[in-house]
Amino acid sequence: MDSGLLSSEKAFMREKKTLEKMIEKEKEKVEKEVWHFSNQDFCSADDGLKALRKLEKMWKYHKVKGIEVVEKRKRKGGGRGRPENGEELQCFYHIKAGFEEDEGATNGALPR
Repeated sequence: MDSGLLSSEKAFMREKKTLEKMIEKEKEKVEKEVWHFSNQDFCSADDGLKALRKLEKMWKYHKVKGIEVVEKRKRKGGGRGRPENGEELQCFYHIKAGFEEDEGATNGALPR
């Protein structure tokens, strides 16, 4: 009787270790995605937030923690340097976001 319980315990530990590896691997992927996302230009803040929610849906064990919308103004032609006085500027938005591990998803992934 005891050997069945012991093997079950070993299987649980193996599964837990595998889950931890998957979470760590996803964390590295999410870090890269969030960094690239924060450097992306959006025409409106709503477009950026929609794209962030779409990105978040692809994550299994993480969720967005904090969101900051930053408004940037750039030259219309995309030229370099300081804009001239009175030159028209185009407004872009950058979405800065943090993330954290989704406890509900990680706890629900393990049996027991």
